[in-house]
Amino acid sequence: MKNRNPTIEIVPPAEPGADHVNPVPVSEEVLVRARAIAGEFPECIWFWHPEYTIKDRGSIVLLIRHLREYGGHRAWWAAQELWKCL
Repeated sequence: MKNRNPTIEIVPPAEPGADHVNPVPVSEEVLVRARAIAGEFPECIWFWHPEYTIKDRGSIVLLIRHLREYGGHRAWWAAQELWKCL
């Protein structure tokens, strides 16, 4: 994308889950709830290492995305609840 106006900086859109570059912290209550939800729906996060711990906003967003994609109705509602906390 060519920038025709030098006073405006064009920033390419971030890749989904790009929070790993600059992790955004979240409150301890949200982390505890996200970890509990991840424990309730392990089939949605099958790709995570068994010792992985949710520690920032990026991993919560990834959890929400996979709850919605791979979980049923209960997982979708849990994802909604978690999304409202961010």
